[in-house]
Amino acid sequence: MDTLKWFNNKFINQSFTYLVFGALTRGIPFFLLPILTRYLDTSAYGLIAMFMTFVSAVSIFLGVGGIEAVGVYFFRMERGQFKLFFGNVLVIWFFSSLGILIFIYLFNEPLSLLLNIQGRWLFAGVILASAQFVILLSLSLWQCEQNARAFGIYQVFQMVLDICLSLILVIHFGMGWEGRVTGIITAALFFLCGSFFILVGRGFIKWEFKPDYIKNSLNLGVPLIPYKFSSWAMLSLVPFFITHIKGLPSTGLYWVTYQIGYIVLIFASEIMRAYFPQVFERLKDSTDEDKRQIVRLTYICFAAILAVAVMLGFISYHFLHIFLGPDFIDAASLVAWLALGQALSGMQSLLGQFLLYGKKTSWLSIIMSVAVLIHACLCYFLIKVSGVLGATQATAVSYFILFVVTWALTTKIYKLPWITFFKTT
Repeated sequence: MDTLKWFNNKFINQSFTYLVFGALTRGIPFFLLPILTRYLDTSAYGLIAMFMTFVSAVSIFLGVGGIEAVGVYFFRMERGQFKLFFGNVLVIWFFSSLGILIFIYLFNEPLSLLLNIQGRWLFAGVILASAQFVILLSLSLWQCEQNARAFGIYQVFQMVLDICLSLILVIHFGMGWEGRVTGIITAALFFLCGSFFILVGRGFIKWEFKPDYIKNSLNLGVPLIPYKFSSWAMLSLVPFFITHIKGLPSTGLYWVTYQIGYIVLIFASEIMRAYFPQVFERLKDSTDEDKRQIVRLTYICFAAILAVAVMLGFISYHFLHIFLGPDFIDAASLVAWLALGQALSGMQSLLGQFLLYGKKTSWLSIIMSVAVLIHACLCYFLIKVSGVLGATQATAVSYFILFVVTWALTTKIYKLPWITFFKTT
């Protein structure tokens, strides 16, 4: 009865809070798409896509897995030790940011040519990624503490500032895609300062250098780099291939469509924010009933994610052309495949938490690397044959393969009743 009460109350309350704030955070830019798509054409969205792709790549190396290390060691250390550990994660963040800036300075010209954006925006991208890392660290603490309300409020305020600045710069000042990007960067810098203020106030910034803590963070984070790079490649190979095979307008069409399909991954991410603290607590000394509850919870999450994907595909097919305007009329036929791919990605991420908790990050890296190779081949050939539609199909197939393999590996680490659960229900 106690586990049922835990499931019905704690998890559902946390999930509902995350979903409400997640819907606000992501819903605001989503419902502003009809405005921005009237001022930014497909080529402008193509440039935004390439810039954000670069920012995502930089984020892989910033902090070297510090956010994941904070999420794991929060549950493994006493509070005083953890605060010292947290301060050493910030040391890694500082020096990794400095190293990346030097790298961009040395290779600015070839990177600019590769990404089709001016060199100064590469430096701006590093600054944005660096600011986002500290913001995510602050959010990660609230997530571990299961303080969904603080987590959500902070995210919503950042998104509101981001959108307000972007609308002013794009519409009033006519800055085009640069206005949208400048709005994102300015909001991130403002909340970077806010995050430091909060972290100092809570006593988490202690600059006592601890080589062992840095080693612990790097031991968990470094093996994650191939996994993160592969995760990035799963998403970023698509705009890269489309840009160089079909051109920036096709990339812009894909990027807008991706933002629609991303609703499913947002839903899955908000579910996971409530999911992993509950599961991590019970994996440590789990009883048979705890294991059944974990499996039940996972299956319910799977069903909810797939249901959202189906609904989004249906609604988009019938109404999206009205929502986005004539320049994006072809987007409706792409959303169903993207929604399915994002659903499978979210489900794989839930299972990946078991490997993360079991410190099997190298396993995640290996399977993701193989998935990227499959994805690259599928993308190249299907984009040549079917254009943007082929890219969405390649994404769905690749994530399905990744999901199945991750699930198989999960069963090797934790003996959970994935199949016997149905026989005893």
